[in-house]
Amino acid sequence: MTARPAPFKAPDVKRAVSCALSLGLKVTGFEIGTDGRIIVHTSDAAADSADADLEKWKRSRNG
Repeated sequence: MTARPAPFKAPDVKRAVSCALSLGLKVTGFEIGTDGRIIVHTSDAAADSADADLEKWKRSRNG
């Protein structure tokens, strides 16, 4: 059996993550499909801030 060439290269992943970061997105992870598709997972900084504020409020209510 001969080895198949990888459908992606490390620089491809680095480029995708760097692009997301340059757009101001918070990268939380990434996936690589068997076909070479790269999916960058991000989270919304505003949502993170709102979640943090909610948790802070919940802690203040519970003493």
